Amino acid sequence: MRGTGGTTRIVVDAFAWVEYLAGTPLGERSRGHIDDESNEVYTAALSVSEIVSRGARGGEDGRALAEKIEAASAVVPMDFTLAVSTGLLHAERRKKVKDSPYGDAAVQALAHRMKAKILTGDPHFRNEPQVIFLD
Repeated sequence: MRGTGGTTRIVVDAFAWVEYLAGTPLGERSRGHIDDESNEVYTAALSVSEIVSRGARGGEDGRALAEKIEAASAVVPMDFTLAVSTGLLHAERRKKVKDSPYGDAAVQALAHRMKAKILTGDPHFRNEPQVIFLD
């Protein structure tokens, strides 16, 4: 993993990856964090599948998108403990925000595990602590 002592750990959510891969202005802001060699960059495996699906539905090569993500970050699979944490976080989030997606809870659970910040522009995360918000 990139980075050494004193680095920032970042979990990149699907929103930030979509912008990054599309090369949008928000994607360039994402790139500044993702490509910064002093940062440790992680992605939830669930986010990768979300991006693959979105890309494939839009006519893109989903596998190529996944490979770009894997080249720029450590993809973290969902194990039993992370699955339980994700489910509990999702249940809590849904009490406050009825349309809170399951994928957001997976990103948040991974960020908790890694003691990381979340890189996103997803409005569901606005004003959340430990979020680097793209806008």
